Amino acid sequence: MYNNKPKISVANGYESVLDSIIQSLDISEDQLVYINRIKDLAGNSSSPKVLCNLLNVLNDEAHNQFGEEESFKILTCSSVLMHSTEYWYENSGKWGALDNTSSKLISTTAKLQQFDWGEFVNADLAGTIAGVYYTIT
Repeated sequence: MYNNKPKISVANGYESVLDSIIQSLDISEDQLVYINRIKDLAGNSSSPKVLCNLLNVLNDEAHNQFGEEESFKILTCSSVLMHSTEYWYENSGKWGALDNTSSKLISTTAKLQQFDWGEFVNADLAGTIAGVYYTIT
């Protein structure tokens, strides 16, 4: 499985990276359904509390279907999605945007609105999926 790592580019954003990684996975169709459900939840819930409730249901279903050992990777991806979403939901307003001309952090509303914090959640999830499926044996 290690030799099948996808060649990816962030040129089209981290959602396309996430899609590329998921498409390259060598896992059962049943497990793929859960990974795609997790991906679909990324950035598509109204609040971390709603997401937490949805992921708890998904986690219970995966654990019941696959057992503790086989569901570990799915639950890991779910956990990172939850915690990344919570982090960016709570902290995105505290971050400024990088001003490329002066390399200083600035915190203007206009610059903050240019960034899609969901991209960071997608990047975290993409890294987690790649990490658990390409490095854990």
